Amino acid sequence: MAVGGDDSFMQSLGLLLGLTALIALFLSFFRQSTIISFIIVGVVVNLVGVEVDPTTLSHFSEVGIMVLLFMAGLEVDIDAFLKAWKAVTVVGLGQIVISTSVFSLLSILIFPLIDQPLSALSAVYFGLCMTFSSTILVLGNLKSSKAMGTVHGQVRWRASDATREKVTVR
Repeated sequence: MAVGGDDSFMQSLGLLLGLTALIALFLSFFRQSTIISFIIVGVVVNLVGVEVDPTTLSHFSEVGIMVLLFMAGLEVDIDAFLKAWKAVTVVGLGQIVISTSVFSLLSILIFPLIDQPLSALSAVYFGLCMTFSSTILVLGNLKSSKAMGTVHGQVRWRASDATREKVTVR
């Protein structure tokens, strides 16, 4: 950090993060995820038309992604994951591929509505963003409804010789 220089980067990033913190505090009363506050600030800044340096926006989005990954990491039960790694891998990759494909196809309808150019890369990127954000929202809903330990919240497959049976994980 430069001493005595232009601190507009730090001020802009600080204002964005401060606004995010205020919105996150407000949303906590409604038991909503902190990630939603990052999304709201991004939408508001875009709608209001505030000129923010692209470097500042890049760092702001990186902080949002770090918070998202941190929150997702808090939900991981390592022992349960190691016991069910095969099912987690198959179901996880399947969910990513199917959801990304569906959302990529939906982008063909959505992009023209928001006046954005459509390309294969932008469609796949949109599909991936929708896939991962929807996963976090589902996890948040399962957690807030205290359904993480139910059959719908967690299912793993235990292989015993030639048979498989469904069991819940705590």
